[in-house]
Amino acid sequence: MVLKPIEPQPGSDRDPANFVGRHEVSTRARQRLQVGANLLLTDPRRMGKTFWMHAFAAQEKRFHCYFIDYEGVFTVNDFLIRTADALIQGGKLPSRAFQKLKTIFDNCDIEISSPITIKSYHRQTSPHVLLTDILSTLDGEENDIIPLVMMDEVPMAVNNIAEREGVGAAEEILQTLRALRQKTTRVRWIVTGSIGFHHVLSKANMTQGVLNDLESLPLGPLTHDEADELARRLLLGVGHEPSDEVSRALVDVSGGIPFLYISSWERSRTAAMPHLRPAMSAYASKISLTTQTNSVGSSTTSLASHRITVSEHASRIRFCKRLCLRRMSGSPSIL
Repeated sequence: MVLKPIEPQPGSDRDPANFVGRHEVSTRARQRLQVGANLLLTDPRRMGKTFWMHAFAAQEKRFHCYFIDYEGVFTVNDFLIRTADALIQGGKLPSRAFQKLKTIFDNCDIEISSPITIKSYHRQTSPHVLLTDILSTLDGEENDIIPLVMMDEVPMAVNNIAEREGVGAAEEILQTLRALRQKTTRVRWIVTGSIGFHHVLSKANMTQGVLNDLESLPLGPLTHDEADELARRLLLGVGHEPSDEVSRALVDVSGGIPFLYISSWERSRTAAMPHLRPAMSAYASKISLTTQTNSVGSSTTSLASHRITVSEHASRIRFCKRLCLRRMSGSPSIL
């Protein structure tokens, strides 16, 4: 098989052609969604949840996918407008759903550059009611394709709403989303985010019951073959022929965790593996890594831009693997 090079792009690559692996995850998701399940992705930050959703949406012909990113949402009105805007910008809404949006919002036509706004006569209507109205219309698509709403960064948005508008508003948005999932019959849902739901639910004085209709779908580390393919394609992306030794070293250091492939590991490539220095230098020179912090429940790990040792990498790998295994076991305490 001829491998296509992938130029390292830390945390920003969304090209489905550059997505590697997750075949078992995609198969499981497809099977569960087709029989009516809705899914919750709870892996820690930088495991590739968002990229997987983009790739799944691009590859699957059985689903009509609507991807909505709630990063930067701070109020319930923000949540409503972000939802409507994502549906419109997707450019493939059924006519009934689009007409419904036009009755609620101004500037819905995609060629209009102005941001969408709620029409004056709807500004007194509860945003939860409007959210229900617009998402419910997706249930009426008259074809064999299954509507799939993919909601990213939901816990972050709910946490922001709790801080800005109070825990009552945060609780109501979660209850609204749950009611929508129960009300719709054809629409399927995937919910995820870069922070866990655990502390969000605690802040809103809510129980896991608001999420118990969602079925956990763990990603975990890449399989060995998938990790090897990603290592080779990344090395090709920096113009270096990937020998077995170099790709194996990259797989060993990353532990099959996608983001750790592009972590800064200067010491590990120079001190522990000096004979691999040329290849690793070429690879590392392409990487610009900003500090990222992963908080899941009470556990915290940092993927930082400073130089790190092999033992520190191994510690991070063990942490992520332990966290993934716990989530695969379905423990509610780490949502």
